[in-house]
Amino acid sequence: MSDGEPRWRAGSAVAPLPIPVGTPLGGYMARTSPATGTHDPLQIGVLHLEAGARSLTLVTADVIGVDADLRDRIAMRTGVPPQIVVIAASHTHSGPEGIVRRLHPIEPDAADETLRQRFVQIASDCVRQARSTCEPVTLSSAIADASGAWANRNDRHG
Repeated sequence: MSDGEPRWRAGSAVAPLPIPVGTPLGGYMARTSPATGTHDPLQIGVLHLEAGARSLTLVTADVIGVDADLRDRIAMRTGVPPQIVVIAASHTHSGPEGIVRRLHPIEPDAADETLRQRFVQIASDCVRQARSTCEPVTLSSAIADASGAWANRNDRHG
C-alpha cells in the first residue's frame, strides 16, 4: 500500500438473537407449531470497514429475511448513513416469523413489532460496538473448498 492510499480499518461485533419459546417460526407454510426451544443459537453479527472517508457496515442475521425499514431504523439509531448499511439474512427457515414484514408481496404483513424492535436494538448495539473497536487491518482474499459444508443437521448422514 502506498502512502497516498487510505489505510483500511475494521471492527466487528456479534450478539445472540434470543427467540422466546412459543414464537411463530417463518419459512415453511406447512409448519404447525411455534418454537419449542433452541438447537443452535441465532445471532446478529456486524463487520464495519473504513478506508479514509469511505465506510461500509455489514449486518448479518440468522433470520428468514430483512427489509429496508430495518436498515433505516438501525441507521437512525446509530447515526450511520443508511446508504452504507447492508443487511444480509442467512435465510434460515428455523428463525422467527415477524422480523421481516412479508416474504412475498402477496402475503399479508406478518411483522411482530416487539421482535423487530429487539432485532433493531441488538443490531444497533453491534454496529456501535463494531465502529468503536475499529483498528488497522490488511485485507486479503482466499478461496476454500466448502464441499460437504451443507447437510441436514438433524441427520448426520443426511
